[in-house]
Parts: sequence; structure tokens; C-alpha cells
Amino acid sequence: MIKGTLISQAMCSSLENYIKEVVDSIEFDIERKLTDAEYNSVANQVTLAIEQITNEFNFKLV
Repeated sequence: MIKGTLISQAMCSSLENYIKEVVDSIEFDIERKLTDAEYNSVANQVTLAIEQITNEFNFKLV
């Protein structure tokens, strides 16, 4: 069985690509590129969400 810590590490290491996918989806929906400020806001929100999920995931495994 794959350990939860390995899963959470993989989630964090994939973060940059996931942010790009989220941004791409948003840009498609709004039919324009995000500004730098918008991109940074999305990146921060996605990062915080992934960190929270992985922290909760690791806590449940202890």
C-alpha cells in the first residue's frame, strides 16, 4: 500500500502544474488571460488549498 505521506508529497510537487491547469481553465471560461495580480491570487489560493488538504490528510494518518 502507498503511504499517505508519499501521496501528499506528490500532490505538493505537482502544485506548479496544477496551478497552470487551474489558470488555463479560468482563462478559457473568462475568454482572456489573467493579469499578473490575478494569476498570483489564483496561485496563492490553490497553494493554500493544497497545503490544507495535505496537512489534514497527514494528520488523519497519524
